[in-house]
Amino acid sequence: MVCSLAYVRFNQAYSWDPLGLACHELGHSVGLRHDTATNTCMNPTISSARRYLSTHDKDNLNYWYCNIGPC
Repeated sequence: MVCSLAYVRFNQAYSWDPLGLACHELGHSVGLRHDTATNTCMNPTISSARRYLSTHDKDNLNYWYCNIGPC
């Protein structure tokens, strides 16, 4: 697997919660897509209540990255 360089840019024109926004954009940088679940920061409608990844998102990351090499 070849990894490519990723940049995270924050559009400061929005007044979203900075921790939720960081979680969301960093999730994209590691391969996560938008999720309609209400308990994840990957929901495209960010709110301060969504500062964490859902169990589903964490399971996906563990599967993708732990099956490639030692975890």
